[in-house]
Amino acid sequence: MTTDRAAEPVLRVESGEKETILFLAGRLDDQNVAACWEDAVAAVRRAKEMRVDCARVDYCGGAGLA
Repeated sequence: MTTDRAAEPVLRVESGEKETILFLAGRLDDQNVAACWEDAVAAVRRAKEMRVDCARVDYCGGAGLA
């Protein structure tokens, strides 16, 4: 059985009392970034303090850097 990396979620948001953490994982290519862009922007706008955890990113293209 093979895993379709493009189908995996690449964003998880944890909002705490003091900070919000964006956990990014998998492939941050054009397709995956487009799928989670609005959720990421909304989380950034609500956050007082922001931390981004990229420890599980396998690939990051230009769209992922944006």
